[in-house]
Amino acid sequence: MTTPIDPNEVRLVGENSFIRLLDKKGGKEITRASHWRILYSPEGPGHALFLTSSNLTDGDVRIYSDNMAMARWLQEDLESMFLPAFADKNIPVFDAQFDKYGNAFSSWTESVESAADAIVLTWSGLAPESLMVRAGPNERPNRPLGMYSCFTPAKEGQVELNGRFADGKAYPDKLGDSPSSTACLAWGESWTRPR
Repeated sequence: MTTPIDPNEVRLVGENSFIRLLDKKGGKEITRASHWRILYSPEGPGHALFLTSSNLTDGDVRIYSDNMAMARWLQEDLESMFLPAFADKNIPVFDAQFDKYGNAFSSWTESVESAADAIVLTWSGLAPESLMVRAGPNERPNRPLGMYSCFTPAKEGQVELNGRFADGKAYPDKLGDSPSSTACLAWGESWTRPR
């Protein structure tokens, strides 16, 4: 009998929902929000939001968190694989409070509030079926870590900063052979690395 235990070291357990808004179908990404809710990591639990938008932040990166050490660890271990601009440790991390509400069968909202900013991320038109995504360490190019996650694609994604809305739209995308979106809830996410 084979063991049910993954031999790799667990690095993170939580969520990493995202919204990528494009200027047109197949076009340029003009807004990117990477939202983390972490239950387990080497730097403890917490939340973080990495955000860049051509019209809301003038293309600059903003980072918000309720656990700065965890946010810096995310930059080094994970965000550096996705978007190098999010990994720059010279970017300040703003202390923030995080909240959530909604229904995973219709729409979902994450709110982030710092001393200066109020951000609302909304996923709507959620797919009736989620996708279980899995890839072991080093199975994908430039991905030394393994990942397991439950993706729920959304037809629409919206990013609001201090009452202003990000330009662009979420569009249908592919995840392997399965239909997906450039805006997805990503829950039950776990990251591993070889021991």
